[in-house]
Amino acid sequence: FDILKSLRIRSRGINFIACPTCSRQEFDVIGTVNALEQRLEDIITPMDVSIIGCVVNGPGEALVSTLGVTGGNKKSGLYE
Repeated sequence: FDILKSLRIRSRGINFIACPTCSRQEFDVIGTVNALEQRLEDIITPMDVSIIGCVVNGPGEALVSTLGVTGGNKKSGLYE
């Protein structure tokens, strides 16, 4: 199902979009994604959620997502 979901052939639940992590990452992106996947696994409404580890790409990526999470310098941003 995950392959069909990534190709947008089937849509159910949350499609998580995360950065591959780099030196600009300012929080634990992988840990955040894992935690959100577990906590939000019961949601069946199709939506895109982006989790980006820096303020450079986070705001732009959030614009094309239903919900965007980004952070940096001990601050975080939530975009709707």
